[in-house]
Amino acid sequence: MIYFLAGPSNIKITGPDTLSSGVTSNFSCSADCYPSCSYTWTISSEAQSTVTTKHGQTISVTPDSWEIAEELICEAQDTVSLLYISTYVTPYVARGPGAILITGASSVTVGDTYNFVFFVDCTPSCNFTWTFNGKIFNGDEIQLPIFHKGDKPMVGSKLVVTVDDYRHNEALTCEAKNVASGVTAVSARILSVTDPISVQPVSQDKPLAHQPFSLQCVGSQNPASILWLKNGLPVAVSSRVSLSPNNITVF
Repeated sequence: MIYFLAGPSNIKITGPDTLSSGVTSNFSCSADCYPSCSYTWTISSEAQSTVTTKHGQTISVTPDSWEIAEELICEAQDTVSLLYISTYVTPYVARGPGAILITGASSVTVGDTYNFVFFVDCTPSCNFTWTFNGKIFNGDEIQLPIFHKGDKPMVGSKLVVTVDDYRHNEALTCEAKNVASGVTAVSARILSVTDPISVQPVSQDKPLAHQPFSLQCVGSQNPASILWLKNGLPVAVSSRVSLSPNNITVF
């Protein structure tokens, strides 16, 4: 009997692009062979530097929580010619977001600009949404390098924001969402907001009824923009009320 041998060729691995720790996923390998192919798998763990060998066209993989990615190599060998071909995939193990942390100032001043960074342990990556003073920001993504083998890959988002409204305390929040698993985590930082502009008496004397008393607006960089209010309404200049030429003092 004469065999007409063909292959192996057109090898491919089918399976999920992303794994979840503790969850079993199946991968299949196929190739064009005649009369048939045998399949050998090599599974490499990036976190543990271990290698496992399995046989068969389909395998099951259950990554541990500390895994970052699994490298799966499939070798297809013709059972007669013993020629072989191989291919590989490296699915990430979806993890996080965890170990969340917002860094930046805790006390801010109206009119000033500040940088905040939100760090998370997130694989393969996270999308970030910042919320501050009723507004939503996306921020700029930061990828932190791994300096030591076995360290978890950290990603971050940087927000540059100018405080433009005065409230005694304002919450700054950031939400991280894993792009693969959809799992979210939120961290918040309560900012103490200081208004640089204040109204102070010109003298230390206590005000007396029917006696002149003066107030000045302290901290404004643009006196022309000062608007004096009383009970929420603009103060009108009259025989009893006057303003200094630079608008800083009311008499």
